[in-house]
Amino acid sequence: IYFNANESVKKGVQTIEERIDDDFTRILPIYKSSTPSAGEMVKSDMDNAVVKCSKLIEIHSITKKPKRKAGGGSRKYQEFASQEEFNKWVDDSYLLMGKAYFYQHNFMAAIDNFGYIIRKYPDGETKNEAQIWLIRSYAELDRFTEASEVIQAVQNDDKFPKDLEKDLAVATADYYMKQQNYEEAIKFLDIAIKKTVFKRNKARLKYIEA
Repeated sequence: IYFNANESVKKGVQTIEERIDDDFTRILPIYKSSTPSAGEMVKSDMDNAVVKCSKLIEIHSITKKPKRKAGGGSRKYQEFASQEEFNKWVDDSYLLMGKAYFYQHNFMAAIDNFGYIIRKYPDGETKNEAQIWLIRSYAELDRFTEASEVIQAVQNDDKFPKDLEKDLAVATADYYMKQQNYEEAIKFLDIAIKKTVFKRNKARLKYIEA
């Protein structure tokens, strides 16, 4: 179910990349998905992803606690047993659903999903990615104070994964670009460019910075 939902999101993102043309006489948006027409363009693909993610959560969520071991068990067992959700695909599904809502430009629903992940899975792998998407969602709604609070929380997190630093830098650059604070945006574009591997994506960021 998750695979099919993810394929729908990927298809929608590809549609945005292929059908939205850049206007090189202006400063390009950091993300093509910010273009007003993008949401309607991918609505059916994202609706499909939301339905499948909802189905996975409804059918496969496991919240029943395991039987308690005599003596309480080891510390590792106690940490495992203290979880609210025992299916590792559920938080991934909430995250993917949030992305689908985001690409539809249903930013309030996206914020609800990303915020839920941060609250319910504070130690999960999806938390940090949800924070990045929360920054993007708030920025799209011009809710810059809330976006700034998330950015500060991430910057104060010593355990923030290095493999997400590029995505964070791009999202933060977008946050500043939307406020026309280009001096700060350039600082984060510099970071993003250094950490970007794909030549096409790097060229786009360099063009925006220039």
